[in-house]
Amino acid sequence: PAPARYVSRRRRSIFEQSQGRCHYCGAALDLTGKWHIEHQLPRALGGTDEGLNLVAACVPCNLSKSDRTAIEFVTQGRGE
Repeated sequence: PAPARYVSRRRRSIFEQSQGRCHYCGAALDLTGKWHIEHQLPRALGGTDEGLNLVAACVPCNLSKSDRTAIEFVTQGRGE
């Protein structure tokens, strides 16, 4: 993992906004560890790289979500 001082402001802000937890499953994340900046509404469906569309997600949740919206991911189940 990168030292904490090398974490970008944007990444740190999203991490803090998510209180250091995956937006979907609540798993604890490490600021300098492996986690993804996730689009609740995917860019492929018109989502932006702005504000509340970006959340912290653990790698398994982000990869499972793929190009579904956050609502689809939660209502259809994480592993489908």
